[in-house]
Amino acid sequence: MVKLITCATLLSLAVALTCAAPVTDNASSLLARTMKSSHKKSKKSSHKNGGSSYNGGSTYGSSGSSGHKKGSVSKNSSSAPSDSDKSNDANILNFALTLEHLESEFYKQGLEKFKASDFKSAGAADPELAFSTFQTIGQTEATHVTTLQTVIKSLGGTPVPPCEYNFDFSTIQTFIGTARALEVTGVSAYTGALALLKEAAIQTAGGTIGTVEARHSTFLNLISNGAAIPYAFDTPLSASNVVTIATPFLKKCDFDLGIKGHDALTITNDKTARGTKLTFKSKNSSTDGMFCNFLFAEKSISVPASSCEVPKEANGHVYVVLTNSDKGIVSLGDESSIVSGPALFFVDDGGSSSSGSSSSGSSSSGSSGPPPNFRDDPVLGWVSS
Repeated sequence: MVKLITCATLLSLAVALTCAAPVTDNASSLLARTMKSSHKKSKKSSHKNGGSSYNGGSTYGSSGSSGHKKGSVSKNSSSAPSDSDKSNDANILNFALTLEHLESEFYKQGLEKFKASDFKSAGAADPELAFSTFQTIGQTEATHVTTLQTVIKSLGGTPVPPCEYNFDFSTIQTFIGTARALEVTGVSAYTGALALLKEAAIQTAGGTIGTVEARHSTFLNLISNGAAIPYAFDTPLSASNVVTIATPFLKKCDFDLGIKGHDALTITNDKTARGTKLTFKSKNSSTDGMFCNFLFAEKSISVPASSCEVPKEANGHVYVVLTNSDKGIVSLGDESSIVSGPALFFVDDGGSSSSGSSSSGSSSSGSSGPPPNFRDDPVLGWVSS
């Protein structure tokens, strides 16, 4: 029988990391108290660019639109936040709310179709536990939606409504793979957006959501036979990059956040193991003179598109963009070199203890390649074949 879950122990570990009791409506009142308390005394908050050093000492994680230059210090007011700060934070939280709407509706629709029996037929070691964990993830995403709506209103903003969505629920494997992609993108979105928030209390609140998204991502890595924690650092993405990844799921939105994504980039390979030369489908018919910029962990690796091979250091989720510069993306606020993308793919080791190693002359994702009856899918990672 094909096993989507390596063993019951791994799933139990994932549940322990993921299934804390769902956040209640008290989260909104707690956040409100935190904000009120933060305005009673003067605070100074240092905003250092990024957190992940890329090639050549460049920093990834800053934004030219944030007004925070390297080494600058942002001072929070000793009184209530200004109207402009409130408006800024409400806009950024509406961006987060757009993603949370997408995730919440994805789990709502998916769990209306798939039940524990579907996880059993797919080979889950404990199908009831797998199903209940997905239910818990869906509940936390729904709570994120209501909490963000409350906070946006408290800032004088109007929460955006849900969109109409395009989801593929053709198989349980597709459902799991899409969930994995959405959650890791959510982690990168929060990591990239937090520095743009003006109020320290709102930054903290956003961080408490981002860490839960990371727990979801850990669980989904494990049941996909990937490394639970593939890297020591997460990769921040700009709003434009996140919109590019999310756009295929959006059928219609009755609002405009003013965020424009890049041209779509689709990986056409059947396998995305280390050393695999990637091929693409994009608006540009030719990649002559272009570069592949791989983003994962704290790394930014740029190579000519003509030799766009998956880096040997990759072990988990990887973003790739096509650029017209060999320097690639050097900051969240300077993406003028992007031609198309990012596209997201996974390089997995099946959660084995030999994670990160590869056999001599092997093109597999890890030391022994995908387990039997699995294929290395360019979008979903390892899925049952």
